[in-house]
Amino acid sequence: MEALLFSSPFPLSLAQISKILGRGEEEVEKALRELEEIYRNRGGALEVVEIGGKWRMQVREEYAPLAARVSVFSDLSSGELKVLAYLMKYGAAKQSEVVKKLGTRAYGYIKSLEKKGFVRRKKKDKTAILELTDAFASYFRLG
Repeated sequence: MEALLFSSPFPLSLAQISKILGRGEEEVEKALRELEEIYRNRGGALEVVEIGGKWRMQVREEYAPLAARVSVFSDLSSGELKVLAYLMKYGAAKQSEVVKKLGTRAYGYIKSLEKKGFVRRKKKDKTAILELTDAFASYFRLG
């Protein structure tokens, strides 16, 4: 269970963890609560938390700035941040709308964000619809 929480790029539901481990939800929830308590009492840089009914292992808030210095996502450019902000504000959007608003460099930013797992592109007719992913929400602690 600890390995699942550590390795997953997004929060896992009790049902997902139970299915992967082949254990009952009641047993898994009890174990998760115990693991949460162990990490809380240990006082290290990591914690196990439940957010919105999903579980994750994350860096404690006070250590987040330090960890961000070596994170694979610490290299977000201002252009990439603008794309993410646009999608946060408007939700799913046509790629053409994002490019019209942010300029043609947005194509490169979008491609980079796809590689990082923050943005998903879905084809719809002759255009592409851009959406934020669970990995984006997880990384920015949005649930």
